[in-house]
Amino acid sequence: MTDEILSCSDVWFRYPDGTIALRGISLTIYEGEILAILGPNGAGKSTLLLVLAGLLKPWRGFVSYRGERLRVDDPLIRRSIGMVFQNPDDQLFCPTVFDDLAFSLRQLELPEDEIKRRVEEAALLVGVSHLLHKPPYRLSFGEKKRVALASILIYDPEILILDEPTSSMSPRFIFQIKEILEERRSIGRTHILATQDVEFAYELADRIVIIIEGRLRREGSPEIIIQEPNLLEEADLKIPKGV
Repeated sequence: MTDEILSCSDVWFRYPDGTIALRGISLTIYEGEILAILGPNGAGKSTLLLVLAGLLKPWRGFVSYRGERLRVDDPLIRRSIGMVFQNPDDQLFCPTVFDDLAFSLRQLELPEDEIKRRVEEAALLVGVSHLLHKPPYRLSFGEKKRVALASILIYDPEILILDEPTSSMSPRFIFQIKEILEERRSIGRTHILATQDVEFAYELADRIVIIIEGRLRREGSPEIIIQEPNLLEEADLKIPKGV
């Protein structure tokens, strides 16, 4: 993991109501790594993900993708960086699950038989094959989370960004997510996830970043971060059992 793929330099972000969510964050993400961003509620984790994904423009500072400054809503960026939102209702908008999974592929103007094949593969991967013809609003929260993940995995972005992927999810699905991310990492894909699930981050991440009140407080390997109980307590995080 030596090649830089995404970075932010002195990034600040302020919402229209004046709330400052990010305060001078500089961070480098390397190709092929899994980076976990940890911190308490309201720390700025989700805002940082949106900025890194090119969905929000920093108030100050900038984000770079492969050495070039990232522009908000750049079509190339939308193909290269995929984000799974914390709330799947923010992501699913088509009449059926099949259409939600097929949406990005149709934007790429792929043949319908190829789209059908990829949709079926993605649905099988996350366990929603039986839901393809259902409207998303009829699904449970967990089912929606699975569909939202599949809707991004289906076009295989270089960088996959996930906001609280394990929140309100079953142990079985959490295990599936680990397997999916580990398989993608093995072929050089990059992952950034925000979570309060320290155990998930400890088991999966190559590197952990701690954010508190919009500032980057610490970064290092999981083994190093886990040795700082005072910092974890300040970040309202629990040390995993047996660690």
